Amino acid sequence: MNNIFIIFSFGILTGGVVVWFFIGHKIKNYLGGFIQINKRKKVIKEEHKQKIMEMFSSHKFLTNEMVAGELGVSRATAIRYFDNLEKEGKVKQEGRTGWKTYYTKIQ
Repeated sequence: MNNIFIIFSFGILTGGVVVWFFIGHKIKNYLGGFIQINKRKKVIKEEHKQKIMEMFSSHKFLTNEMVAGELGVSRATAIRYFDNLEKEGKVKQEGRTGWKTYYTKIQ
């Protein structure tokens, strides 16, 4: 009876280690890919914000629609970009809501 218990325990332990190894490996690969995607998204976001600032060289003001069309992003994404640029002190929002809202570059 004692031998059966030892063999059973060894089997459970070995199986647990094998499952942990394979699941852990897959989780590590998944998280690694997730981290790479997030890094790439941050790079794209910074590139887009830089393009917005470059757009001010040919425009006195910009709207969400102008940026969305130029960058190929949604209006909501354009708004988030402008919110970030505003927090960084690079642009100023004129108007509160609606189609009269536009942004100017802070000198």
